[in-house]
Amino acid sequence: MPFNYVVIGGGTAGMVVASRLSEDPNVTVLVIEAGADKSSDQAVLTPGLFSTQIGNPEYDWMFRSTRQPYLNDRVIAQPRGKQLGGSSAMNIMVMMYPSRDNIDGWGALGNEGWSFDELAPYYRKMATITPPGPNARDVAQVDKWHDPALDGDSGPLQIGWGKDYPDS
Repeated sequence: MPFNYVVIGGGTAGMVVASRLSEDPNVTVLVIEAGADKSSDQAVLTPGLFSTQIGNPEYDWMFRSTRQPYLNDRVIAQPRGKQLGGSSAMNIMVMMYPSRDNIDGWGALGNEGWSFDELAPYYRKMATITPPGPNARDVAQVDKWHDPALDGDSGPLQIGWGKDYPDS
């Protein structure tokens, strides 16, 4: 069967790209992922078990850096997800956006179009954010580190806050 698009990699980015492309009913999209579908695996579903994936070739590509001269020539593990969902399936169910300074730094290096203000619409389009309740906002000090300028309300990724902070 011919496809209009082939997306290589079933991680978060690949799945968002495939989802957006497939919004056109006249388009066929194939996603190719080298890793298995572990979406029902307890090591993926249970945040406290994320460490069982790291260094396990069933879940992790087990990439390693080259020797790092400024770290006493150590070689550093670079865990990357070998599964549908990619590295996002290994991340303790945490979503972290880069800071405004980091994104603007990409543009300052000469990457035209890579500023916080230019990329913010794409971050908003990527996800639907369910904001935290007042108690979670206070306990987790959300306002110190979370920039709501990136919060979307219609993207395919559903991102929310834990229910461990009752608002009563």
